[in-house]
Amino acid sequence: MLTPSARSSPVSGRLLVVDDDASSRLLAARVLQGHGHSVTEAADGETALALVEAALPDVILLDAMMPGPDGFEVCRRLKANPRTASIPVILLTALTHQFDRLAGLEAGADQFMVKPIVTQDLVFAVRNAVLTRRRYLELEARLAEAAGAASRLEDAIRSLLQEPGSPLAVLEASLGRHSPEPVDLEGDEAEAALRALRASLAALLEENPS
Repeated sequence: MLTPSARSSPVSGRLLVVDDDASSRLLAARVLQGHGHSVTEAADGETALALVEAALPDVILLDAMMPGPDGFEVCRRLKANPRTASIPVILLTALTHQFDRLAGLEAGADQFMVKPIVTQDLVFAVRNAVLTRRRYLELEARLAEAAGAASRLEDAIRSLLQEPGSPLAVLEASLGRHSPEPVDLEGDEAEAALRALRASLAALLEENPS
């Protein structure tokens, strides 16, 4: 019996349930749909791989023992593909030997559950996997946004450096950025260069106040 907290879980995701046994597949789908998840089913490994390629799910529940490519092979192929490697895979199997568990982990499975699956364990495992996937996608989006901002800043600096008379262009010239050797300045030249640097920095601070 599920606890009240499990029943009221607001987390929902797009799941792919892969199992050649129709009754096991249907049972898992019904339980997870009852907790707000959207479930797609596949009866074999090749169909599962095609469905994943067409629309990335948040979590994959994968039976280990299937005809054709078994769950271990499907998991290996998913984890070897950069596009699908971050999707959590929960490997479901009736195998109980430690060797089989290690084989699943070696294939890249994020979790290993032994059949018959306890309903409450499955619900919580899927909930946590969906949250993990969601956090990964959020981080990925933030990194992409940061990379875009850095690229825009680099373009802006490059544009300023190419603009005659801009503070950054004056700084670049004063610092001898394009000179292959250090520039030694003395007397009036050093004083003039220092004045130019101060003026450029003042202009930059005026344009970009903290």
